[in-house]
Amino acid sequence: MKFHNSLFRSLLLLGLLAIGAVAPASAQVLAGSDDFSTDSGGASFWGVGERWRGAARTGGDAWWTTANGVLNFTTSTDQTAWLRWNSTATELPNTLANDWTAQITVSNLLNPASGYASAGIEIYTITDTRYNADLDADVNANAYYGIFLVNSSGTDGIVTEWGKWSDDIDDFSITSSDMMVTGDVTDVVLQLSWTASTSQLTASYSTNGVNFTTGQTFNLAGAEAGYDTPFNNGFTLELVGRSAEGAGAVALGQIVYDNMAVSAVPEPSTYAAIAGALMLGFAAWKRRRVKA
Repeated sequence: MKFHNSLFRSLLLLGLLAIGAVAPASAQVLAGSDDFSTDSGGASFWGVGERWRGAARTGGDAWWTTANGVLNFTTSTDQTAWLRWNSTATELPNTLANDWTAQITVSNLLNPASGYASAGIEIYTITDTRYNADLDADVNANAYYGIFLVNSSGTDGIVTEWGKWSDDIDDFSITSSDMMVTGDVTDVVLQLSWTASTSQLTASYSTNGVNFTTGQTFNLAGAEAGYDTPFNNGFTLELVGRSAEGAGAVALGQIVYDNMAVSAVPEPSTYAAIAGALMLGFAAWKRRRVKA
């Protein structure tokens, strides 16, 4: 038994060291988590932690801030803000060649007298490199796909939606938007799951954190493709907060996000690197045994 334990530890250590040397960085970018437990102490627009590279907004008074152990979206009037899950300085490093799943727990307590408010998660693709660092210009916009917890004049529900850029209107055209009435606005888990082999993005939700209901499945290589192939086969994962059509101000604690978690499956080339690394580890262990 001691021999096997020693063998296992030696292979594991040598293999992990070799994996660190050969595994591609792209397989490590997406995965991670954030429980927003560290408060920023005030409005913080350009990100609220190391996993958040930057943000964009439609107006000057839409903000992200961490307070009371959650992430808050606030605004004084109808506005939208996005917060991007990306800790690097390069736009769209996340590749659609990887399988991954992303979850966020949201609460939407606004209950507007008119219009609607929403809190959600989506992916966003571009078509080329013609972007500025903050994506203020949409000359390269392509398509988005998301799931949102919506409170609309007393009607609570889950909305799944996708849209693609239209040069005719110089904006996104909402191609499909479906709503499922849930009546639950507190601690709803929203999930996006990507399967690279089928180019399928599944949007689902759970009101208890255990059982998930599929809202919509998007085929990014088929019926729900953008107007062009995503640049560099990449995407950005982002949170969305919105007050629209007269919903008005959103105060601290009315639209909140918690427990962001993203798991990514390595690319096929990474599996090959792992196997090779373990073989190198085994060979090194054998050499040590022979010398001993």
